[in-house]
Parts: sequence; C-alpha cells; structure tokens
Amino acid sequence: MVQDCKKAADWLVAHRVHLPRAGSMGEAQLTEAVELWEERPDECDEDEMEAILERFKFRFEQMEDMWTFFNEIRDTRRSLAFC
Repeated sequence: MVQDCKKAADWLVAHRVHLPRAGSMGEAQLTEAVELWEERPDECDEDEMEAILERFKFRFEQMEDMWTFFNEIRDTRRSLAFC
C-alpha cells in the first residue's frame, strides 16, 4: 500500500493535487498508520474506517481531477489509492 501511495503521489505532484498526510509523516507515524490499516477489524464501522484512511486520502478541489486521478492511478497503473 505504501509503495502504491508513493507512485500516486508522484503523479499528483505533477498535477498539483493535495497529497495525503502519510507523505509527510515520519517513519514511526507512517508505520503506525500502516499497521492500523493492516490490522483493521472486519467489523469496523464507517467512521472507524474513515479515521484509518484519513492519513492516506488524496484531496481534490475539482471532481474532474479526482476522476482523472482514478483513471491514471487506479485503472491504468493498478495502484491502490483513496480520495
């Protein structure tokens, strides 16, 4: 997941999109965030899932940019990413 996130971040920098907080975290914080993702319970509710994913979300000001992102990163490159 972290490698896919880094690939997506490179593309987004070129397109001036807000990067996820995970990109600016220290190693310990990033490790903790990844562990939360990997160890999330199957029965976690929507709010819990949002809190876990918050550190990895890419932010877009324009909906069109989000769809361009999905087409490139998720569909073309087959990388995992969240918005």
